[in-house]
Amino acid sequence: KELKNLVQKGALLKNEGREVEKLLMNNNPDDGVTGGATLWKLTQGITAFAREQQPERCRELHEISGQLMNRVKVN
Repeated sequence: KELKNLVQKGALLKNEGREVEKLLMNNNPDDGVTGGATLWKLTQGITAFAREQQPERCRELHEISGQLMNRVKVN
């Protein structure tokens, strides 16, 4: 749900959303993506995806991930 919201708001492109979703579904500890469907896992998925991107987009994705982390702390 949160991932779809990020795509709908334009924070993530559709293809980026699909790639992050694949990382989440793989549940690979090497990517730091394990456990249930939580905001924490989503931030880890976005960060793992960001590692493969151009430096500028990587920074933008880290900012998005950071905003989600702020919500994790509050909840």
